[in-house]
Amino acid sequence: MNSFKTRLAALKRSKRFLFRGESGALARELEDMLEELKREVSEPRAGLDALAAFFKADKAVFERCDDSNGYVGDVFREIAPELFSFYAKQYDDKKWLADLIFKLYADDDNGVRYCLLSRMSEFVPDPLLRKTVDKFWALSEQSENSSFGGNIHTSIAIKSLQLQTQRPRNVGARLQNVRS
Repeated sequence: MNSFKTRLAALKRSKRFLFRGESGALARELEDMLEELKREVSEPRAGLDALAAFFKADKAVFERCDDSNGYVGDVFREIAPELFSFYAKQYDDKKWLADLIFKLYADDDNGVRYCLLSRMSEFVPDPLLRKTVDKFWALSEQSENSSFGGNIHTSIAIKSLQLQTQRPRNVGARLQNVRS
């Protein structure tokens, strides 16, 4: 785990820009870090904390590379969420988990954290999904142009979570209010 943290800190500190042809190497490095994490960390909370830090580093990672080929983005959208799901399914405190995903998505500047939100029903029970929807509704009512993308970002979260619940409420009418 210490090696993972050290490597992640080094990635965040690095100022060298990686051009399109070099982004594949960065993606492989990120994949290797995630594989190392899975090998070395068996405790779900520690794994989730490490992955939260990994997702929070997305801005620093994307600012230093040309990922027009999508290799780095694929690590964040496909490989990291699989590992997140692995730990999340084992973790018992589902409220903490729902809050973590809410916070990560609410601070998503690069659009790569949606993958966590879109899979919440795999590891968070329906009542907590509904409470998370309510939190996003409250957030959307606070400000139309919040610092994390305003109503469009919130609407995407609400729609995704409502589709994942067992008995979706009438999303359309409430989303119209958000857009107005």
